[in-house]
Amino acid sequence: MALSGEVGLSVAAIVVGLDRLAKTRACVASLLRSEGCDPQVLVLDNGSSDGTGDKIASEFPSVLVRHVPVNLGAAGGRNRAVAEATEAWEPELLWFVDDDAEVDVRAGAALEAVFREEGGDRLGAAAAKIRYPGTPTRIYVAGGSELRLWRGATTPRGMGELDTGQYDRRDACVPGAGCLMVRRVAFEQVAGFDTAYDPYGYEDLDFSLRLIEEDWEILYVPEALAWHERGNTLGRGEYTADYARIKRRNWFRFLRRHGSPLDRMGFWTIGAPLRLGCTFIRQIRRGNLPAVGGLLGLGSRR
Repeated sequence: MALSGEVGLSVAAIVVGLDRLAKTRACVASLLRSEGCDPQVLVLDNGSSDGTGDKIASEFPSVLVRHVPVNLGAAGGRNRAVAEATEAWEPELLWFVDDDAEVDVRAGAALEAVFREEGGDRLGAAAAKIRYPGTPTRIYVAGGSELRLWRGATTPRGMGELDTGQYDRRDACVPGAGCLMVRRVAFEQVAGFDTAYDPYGYEDLDFSLRLIEEDWEILYVPEALAWHERGNTLGRGEYTADYARIKRRNWFRFLRRHGSPLDRMGFWTIGAPLRLGCTFIRQIRRGNLPAVGGLLGLGSRR
């Protein structure tokens, strides 16, 4: 059902789940409560060991559940889920929602409407305003990240700020995929998420930048609300040696692809020492010596 009595675009909501049954259940339940938008919901069980897929299928019969035996990663999992959703429904819009996020009942309608009302044919994606679940008026990200590649920084806009309406204007953004609606033809044009970033790290910002490079517009839609917990990724809340190594590797890939020569020079002369020093001190204070080794590139490599 569309807003204002108009015929809406078909939407497939994509949730990639890994060993977070309770959070995935809450995410799916929030999608099924959507008003003004009637998404088909697909959950990809991305190699879970806690029975996430079977339990979601049993509890939510209307949800299409697909299983893969091993973790395909963030990019690979989303791409596989899109292939499954396309085969099942051929949706016009793909609504990516992280498995540890929940959406407001009108979020889908607000995102879908911009593709019809003001986006035109060149609107490739629309991003929600995301808040923290425990403090519902505190911002997690207002649409997208502020990229300062010379500093090694991809800072979510507004992170940690109280939401007083300072980010209530629609504008262009470079979003992650926590709550992102994408035109399927745009997704297909850039060949989806780049699996070179698997298992995780910067694949969503890379995706958004590649859309922009292909002249697709991305719009921040503050009326669309979601709640998302802050954590590392894929259900792994700890800053481990593997996490540090993978993020370091993928950062260099991201910088090579999207940084200008000045960005790269600035990073190696200013950003890298600053970022390394801050992270080193933070993890030393936590007694997290294995992560320090991973950060410095020590130990086993993937």
